[in-house]
Amino acid sequence: MLAAIPGYAHLRVHIPDEPEHNGDNDGTTIDVLHQYAPLLQIALEILSGVRPPHQIRSMRFGAAVRIHIGAQQRRARAEQKNKLSGPVAVKSLHSRPSSTQPDGWELFGTALIGDTTTRRRYGFTAVCGDDQLLSLRVLAS
Repeated sequence: MLAAIPGYAHLRVHIPDEPEHNGDNDGTTIDVLHQYAPLLQIALEILSGVRPPHQIRSMRFGAAVRIHIGAQQRRARAEQKNKLSGPVAVKSLHSRPSSTQPDGWELFGTALIGDTTTRRRYGFTAVCGDDQLLSLRVLAS
């Protein structure tokens, strides 16, 4: 739809129509967050050393998650100053249908990792589907 810009009668701005919602996805955003937020919390706690690494060996975590967590832990052992350690507090969590995984969802947000004195903010993104966390990336601030 074209709408007139106030004060400029000869200029108009294009306002796109509302996108049609896909009825094929039976889950809502709230349901997805409730379903996958615990898996994300577990993965972040293993990454920060709060939980033991053997808890990631479940069928609920994809190979890409295990590879990323192992790589981050090896890097943390090599560089002691950038080590992720301490409690995890997820501050924001958002979801949207995945563009890469059919019937999957993308989760993204921020988390505070570390003790109250050494706490740092990290961004993360994850892809989930089929009751499994398929991939995870944690980005330093």
